[in-house]
Amino acid sequence: MSQSDDSARPTAVFVGLGAMGAAMAERIGTSGGAIFSDLVLYNRTPAKAEYVAARVSEQASGDKTLRTTVAATVDEVAAAALRNPSGVVIVAMLFGDDSTEGFFTACLKLLHRDQTAAAPPFLLANCATISAPVARKLARLVHEAGGAFVNAPVTGRPPHAAAGQLCSWVAAAGEAPGVAAGADAALFSSHPARVFAERVAPLWSKHARVLSESDAGASALYKLCTNLMVYGFGQVLGEALLLLDAAGLPRDSLRDWTSHVLPAPNLVDLYCDKMVSRSFGGDGRPVGAALEVAQKDLRLMRGLVDEAGGSSSNSSPDPPRPGAPLPVLDGVLGEASWGGSSLHAAREAPMDWSAFLLELEARATS
Repeated sequence: MSQSDDSARPTAVFVGLGAMGAAMAERIGTSGGAIFSDLVLYNRTPAKAEYVAARVSEQASGDKTLRTTVAATVDEVAAAALRNPSGVVIVAMLFGDDSTEGFFTACLKLLHRDQTAAAPPFLLANCATISAPVARKLARLVHEAGGAFVNAPVTGRPPHAAAGQLCSWVAAAGEAPGVAAGADAALFSSHPARVFAERVAPLWSKHARVLSESDAGASALYKLCTNLMVYGFGQVLGEALLLLDAAGLPRDSLRDWTSHVLPAPNLVDLYCDKMVSRSFGGDGRPVGAALEVAQKDLRLMRGLVDEAGGSSSNSSPDPPRPGAPLPVLDGVLGEASWGGSSLHAAREAPMDWSAFLLELEARATS
């Protein structure tokens, strides 16, 4: 564990330790010693937090590794945040709008439970895929409470997170409040999006792009728009496998195309391997993005068009009309991919979203 002077370093808290969150938290624990003094882990299932803490301890390597503890409740998360006068950075990787908003709202109340004492400087960061309205609401609430909020969803899979190879899309809303004496002035600066992209996100990312310093919802919108390519490629891969079946060619030959035609390693190559080998999870092993995650993301994408939330600019045409058809999005989201009984009947545990191939196969052969 780190033995260096950490009196001016803030505490890191990571909340939400699914497959992706666990890999990101482990990166903080094993590589964040230059930025943070310690790491606190919280998950509704405490065993997951204990597992990540043990993983960090096993990989201890001098000053890079953080002292890691587990919080059993949100109250303990807030208590850990208040203990360090140098501040706290709380990163959440939860499922969707309700969980993310609920956690941060509860956390803000607890941070300000003692009205007689000023809370240490704090930066709250969301790294999950949420809607733009919720990101903007959280930015407003955190700013009103005297802290900074960053919305920084990531693209990639848990293996990318473990290798520090994710991509982070970062946005914030305006300048953060001033920094208290003794805090890390560089980390708690008036430009939270820029600082998060330069100092925190590189712990798990190979690339961090600041999309806006005035609209925390910008990164949420960007993530939804670009996620269509991920899910769309899944649809295309599934149909390509059915074409190979029709041609009497081996399915594993598709791996040659994805690994040699496209730069590797990449998400398309990864999903091709999962679909050809039928490694969808469902057997208790962790999955990256579960079916429910994909459905949530795709519905949010469809909502962007149905609500006509875009605006034209001098360099782009008018936004699509409400309800405009988007064939790939509608195909992946529609009943053809998600609604049949075969997919649900095959599920005994959470499955990766690419398991929709089972539904494509069932409909193609029935």
